[in-house]
Amino acid sequence: MGETRFAIPQDLTDDEFGLVIAGGGISGLSAALLYQQRAGRDRKILILDNHDDFGGHAKRNEFTVDGQLLLCHGGGQTISSPASYSPVSAKVLKDIGIDTDPFDEYFDQDYFSSRNLGTDLYFGSEQYGKDVLCPNIFGGYSGEDNLDNLVFDVATYPISDETKAALIRLMTSETDYLGGKSHAEKLDIHKVVCAQPSLMHSFGMDFPVSMGGYDYTSESGQPTVLHGTWCPAVPDQGLSNIEQHKQGRRDLFAMSFDDFEDKIVPQLSGALSGGGFDPGRDIAGITVNRWPHGYAYEYTELYDDPSFGPDKGPHLVARKQIGRISIANSDANAYAYVDGAIDAADRAVNEQLTA
Repeated sequence: MGETRFAIPQDLTDDEFGLVIAGGGISGLSAALLYQQRAGRDRKILILDNHDDFGGHAKRNEFTVDGQLLLCHGGGQTISSPASYSPVSAKVLKDIGIDTDPFDEYFDQDYFSSRNLGTDLYFGSEQYGKDVLCPNIFGGYSGEDNLDNLVFDVATYPISDETKAALIRLMTSETDYLGGKSHAEKLDIHKVVCAQPSLMHSFGMDFPVSMGGYDYTSESGQPTVLHGTWCPAVPDQGLSNIEQHKQGRRDLFAMSFDDFEDKIVPQLSGALSGGGFDPGRDIAGITVNRWPHGYAYEYTELYDDPSFGPDKGPHLVARKQIGRISIANSDANAYAYVDGAIDAADRAVNEQLTA
């Protein structure tokens, strides 16, 4: 693509703004709110964004299937641990009318257990020669184990006998293979590499939330949303965490939506066809939410200085104020959460008001 250059206007025809914000995501919108609250509500603010909607990762997907509205998150998944938010972040939530207290009322935490729905491991034919859906000995997000029939379940995995024996030893041995890490931490590591997916690392029903007149799928005959996740990386090539993130971003940029569909449909078919799933009949639509810039990088002891964190690290240099320019986003805080984005906006606004 060629570069387009525009002439510098000779005359000022637009309004004068007290603040110009590049990016209408959580940080940008929070900065606008905080700036008006501190500098005065009469101060004009211009927010620029290269998308057709504001919110950045704070967005959702909407589908209408057989007359039923279906919702799922398309970016920021949850407001995690709001009780630990800084006073500024907590006040921003309150000021824009977000009340986190009704969480237990809206989120049906017994939805899956009351319907005897669990998690399985899917081994795809592209990597293992055949499609196999097996019991998940690693448990779900809670890290709880399902070891009652360990040997029987592992026997169904399409892996070598040597690998099966090693897996059983890992799950049952008292030997600390990973330098003092807890059993749950060991499981977390192997959840990532076990099935070597062709694309999605996982997929399943979205959060069972009903609120504001919206009702989550309640019966098996109703349409529902499946949410799949893929974190592009380049394992087993000696690359660092950041190097893998960069290559994963390049791979994500290079993929077309047809590429995603060509991999998503066989994965769903391979895992679910045993239950009668027919992709031509049962898939009403596919939406891909790409985050090509990568998740805000958080330091890890495996690759980074153990002392690095939100308050220490090279990101502090990268976000340093340059005159009338301040940088605010979750990347600038090395913390990929809503409050990280808001706290970054708080810092940037204060920098400009004291400049």
